[in-house]
Amino acid sequence: MQYVEILPPVCPSPHQFASLPYPCRPNVFLGLIPASTHRPSMFPPLFFRIEVRPFLAGLHRYLGLLLAGFLCLAGLTGTLLVFHHEIDAALNPSWFRAPQRNQVRLDADALAQAVSVQMPGSRLDLIYLDAAPGESIRIRLKSRDKMGQPVMSEAFLDPYDGRLLGVRQEGVLIWDRVHVMPLVFRLHQQLLISPPTGKWVTGAVALLWLLHSLTGFYLTLPRNRPFWSRWRQVWRVKRGASRARLEMDLHRAGGLWCWALLVMLAFSAVYLNLRKEVFIPAISWLSTPTPPVIEQTSLQMTSFQPRLNYTQAIATGHAQLPRSEIRYRLRYVQYLPERGAYRLAFEETEHDKAAKAVRFEQLLIDADTGDVLASRSYDRGTFADRLMAWQFPLHSGQVFGWPGRIVIALSGLLITLLSATGLLIWLRKRRVVSRRHPLPLLRNSRSFSC
Repeated sequence: MQYVEILPPVCPSPHQFASLPYPCRPNVFLGLIPASTHRPSMFPPLFFRIEVRPFLAGLHRYLGLLLAGFLCLAGLTGTLLVFHHEIDAALNPSWFRAPQRNQVRLDADALAQAVSVQMPGSRLDLIYLDAAPGESIRIRLKSRDKMGQPVMSEAFLDPYDGRLLGVRQEGVLIWDRVHVMPLVFRLHQQLLISPPTGKWVTGAVALLWLLHSLTGFYLTLPRNRPFWSRWRQVWRVKRGASRARLEMDLHRAGGLWCWALLVMLAFSAVYLNLRKEVFIPAISWLSTPTPPVIEQTSLQMTSFQPRLNYTQAIATGHAQLPRSEIRYRLRYVQYLPERGAYRLAFEETEHDKAAKAVRFEQLLIDADTGDVLASRSYDRGTFADRLMAWQFPLHSGQVFGWPGRIVIALSGLLITLLSATGLLIWLRKRRVVSRRHPLPLLRNSRSFSC
């Protein structure tokens, strides 16, 4: 059977569209149909041959236009969040600073007693015990508002006398020095949209950003030989070039030099926002992740006065640590009345204060018997557990201390630069096409559109 190659009858001639981008190029929409049945009105053909590079160029272009605003916002807020603790402490020094004294710091039970006296309407949820010398103790509180809805708050205590230094409610939209950094964090993580919808939106943006980065890398690969000499030019920014050439060089070279970093940020953003929805189901094909310690036990409502106090639970947790983790420091302790247990989180100490630990151990201690109900560890975990443990330290840059944090802060500015230059390139090309073809070229816009 003979075949003929046709163009859709509504598509303009190749000469008219020689300068237009995909999808208006006729050679993208070529079809083969049997010659015996060929009629000009038969459309669409039986199958099409789609060129890969123009298709990916269009995908990269329109994904970039869709994500430009989100990525600029994420890049700028992410740069600020790299120094979240330092900025927050500088804005609220009376809350974060506690001058050192020649006396012993209060233990967890004394801090809990101080909270119950000063905030009788709230219940202590979690105590962070990893404060450095000269810093206050940070705690989380649970309470209810006038409508009976649960409210989470963050409070700061003096570690030497338990005095309440300050308290702020989570999730409120107040722009002042007390709430500005929590507000920036919510803007970065969920665009100020109520959970879980906000995290779903940012997670979808992260997935599209990952696809956008992969297509961008492919488009930098030269189509003609010699490959390496042509590709080497893409990595450079030409000096003294025109504005259009400078924008293109900054967009391509900047994206290439930091491509691995950008892919890592997009990948870790998928984990941080779509952990249960996407990341865990995907990684389960390679390795089975260990469930969180809370999910390893069933609900068990108990009284708010367990037999073990905080100090006894902490001592029991330290005694249960393996020998290789005996020097781990306690990061936080949390009493879970619905589980009848204490949750203890330990982390490695072989890093400075500016770094984030990767190796960890979490224990769930029975509040009545002191038995270990569940555990989760980096050393004894699966490949999936270790991969997930790396995501936030990499995303924040804290795993490498101050150098890593500075790199991540600069990458946030780079993301903004790439989004801005991509938008400028699109606007410039759009103006050029509009000048060459001021009138619509298509006679039937319902059948075929650009």
